Amino acid sequence: MPVRTARLAVGTTGAAGVTQTLVTCPAGVTMIVKDIRVANIVQVGVSTILAIHSGPTFANLFVGTVAVSAVLVLTNAFVVLEPGDALVLNPSAAAALTFYVSGAQLEGVAP
Repeated sequence: MPVRTARLAVGTTGAAGVTQTLVTCPAGVTMIVKDIRVANIVQVGVSTILAIHSGPTFANLFVGTVAVSAVLVLTNAFVVLEPGDALVLNPSAAAALTFYVSGAQLEGVAP
């Protein structure tokens, strides 16, 4: 079966200061996140942490402010997620960010 890029997650963040899981890699799969877009939809800059959560470790992909009406674009990121790893987002304001994540899911776990 050919590997195709697909939407992995889409939505809007919830409460301020609460880490939200955007997508979690399922068992028996290796996930490759190819493109992440985070848009500010409120009228203030939003302090944002975008990270990979793997076991007890967080690896930050972006820490900073997403300006009013701005879109944070991480293309060609090619972040590899193994089973149980998650892409997470923590905004400083409630219902402030929309997100769209695309990539591929490959059967089996990468060595």
